[in-house]
Amino acid sequence: MSLEDSESLPVNYYFKKKIEWSLKEFDHVKDLDDVLCQIIKLKELRFHYKLTDKLQIDRRSSILRPLKVGIPLTREELQKVPLIKIGSENLNDPFLYPYFKKDLINFPDFYFLYKFLEAVYFLNIGHFLKKEDLEKLYFCRLDENIISNLDDFEDLSSREITSEFFVKLKHLDWENKETDTFFNQLNRARIDMIYDFTEFSDIDYSGSMTPSGIGLDRPNLQMSAFPPLHKRAYVLSGIPINRGVINYGIFFSILPYGSPYFNFPATENAFLLFLAGCSAVNSDRDVINENDVIKAYKTYYKLLTTNISGIVDKLLEEKFMSR
Repeated sequence: MSLEDSESLPVNYYFKKKIEWSLKEFDHVKDLDDVLCQIIKLKELRFHYKLTDKLQIDRRSSILRPLKVGIPLTREELQKVPLIKIGSENLNDPFLYPYFKKDLINFPDFYFLYKFLEAVYFLNIGHFLKKEDLEKLYFCRLDENIISNLDDFEDLSSREITSEFFVKLKHLDWENKETDTFFNQLNRARIDMIYDFTEFSDIDYSGSMTPSGIGLDRPNLQMSAFPPLHKRAYVLSGIPINRGVINYGIFFSILPYGSPYFNFPATENAFLLFLAGCSAVNSDRDVINENDVIKAYKTYYKLLTTNISGIVDKLLEEKFMSR
């Protein structure tokens, strides 16, 4: 499918042209055309609208607050998930580190894999996630499949993910500044397409950005604090306390965040960063390039358009048979 084919989507014509314009300097990137068409297709499929409709909340709530699609596992239960335990031991917790010390990929970016899968699984099985549903999702090894195979996650064979993998993730960086810019501009294009932000303020919008979108050169953006594994954090509007980002102006409104993840757009952004990092490590590189970003987006699209409940069941059956 090409962008020309998407002309048959008149409702999205304006967004299509806007995306083309905003990413025109990256038209050399291989398969970018396919990814942009997938973003347009996601808007047509209305996944995010179905999510808020099923939760019986308005879209503003999905932007400004975390989504709750099930009864969360306790911190002790989460630490029993093999990869979460390894990840927490090897990736930094940005709640404890100021911005200038943070790595590109931190523990929250990895942990959002599970929060993203919860939302997809919730829609797939059609009901609020019970504890047994979450245990199936977290312990079936789908996390290993996605990390190992990315957009080929339907291939049930996966390699063992060890602490060495997370150490490599921890030390990743962007290949160059242009790749960082490409990732952030593609994220903004996706958010503009899938979410209609015309009814939200600039602060609402900036709260959906990923950690890599925040920096000393972008002082007008703020980001919600990440309280990993149910810790409570507080955000001083204008300054994300946990990241130490310097801002020009402080507004003394303190917002409590008792949930272990951001609003859903920010969850997606951080998850995409993690996927791009996995692509780089899987390719034995210590930098994330434009191809890794494309691979992350293809994986994201496939996860949203695949019924993962069937894969979860197959993985659990395979796990049971191997005992």
